[in-house]
Amino acid sequence: MKWNIRELMSTSGVKFGTSGARGLAADLTDSVAYAYTRAFLQYLEGLGELKGQGTEVAVAGDLRPSTDRIMEAVLRAAEEMGYRPVNCGKIPSPAVALYGLTRHIPSIMVTGSHIPADRNGIKFNKCSGELLKEDEPGVCGQVIEVAEGLFDRGGAFARKAISPHPIRLEAREQYVARYLECFGSKALAGLRLGVYQHSAVGR
Repeated sequence: MKWNIRELMSTSGVKFGTSGARGLAADLTDSVAYAYTRAFLQYLEGLGELKGQGTEVAVAGDLRPSTDRIMEAVLRAAEEMGYRPVNCGKIPSPAVALYGLTRHIPSIMVTGSHIPADRNGIKFNKCSGELLKEDEPGVCGQVIEVAEGLFDRGGAFARKAISPHPIRLEAREQYVARYLECFGSKALAGLRLGVYQHSAVGR
């Protein structure tokens, strides 16, 4: 079954733009998240950035209620294309981007950033850096293959994934080490800090 990404943008209510997709969490169904992920990876294949099946794809998320479900759709899309998804767990957007850039692999962050909790999004990073405005037409112009019966009428997976995606801690550890190596362990000693919580993982 073939899906046209431009048509999906029009019918789903979840637009694909610079850096990725955003919309109501209810509209960002399993099928929409899965389709946009496949379109992104297929676009990278066309650019020659992906070196073939078996390449790792890093995936992380924020603390919104809908994030776990959307992350699972992203992980499954990468896996079913023959890539090796790396579940980096709940870490900040720059952390998963750093992990991808240092390994020259794609990274994907499920986050709505500053928008309300009833919304969410997916940020895409190429092997060479952030997805840019000039990349938009290439991703949106993709036509992808989706297996019959993979989703129910509401866009949810018809069956759960066969194998789980355990969390790997390398990306989190790399991000923390980056700051400790630069500033040391006592850079904030004696200071009183305020942290804006929302759904950000950095807290």
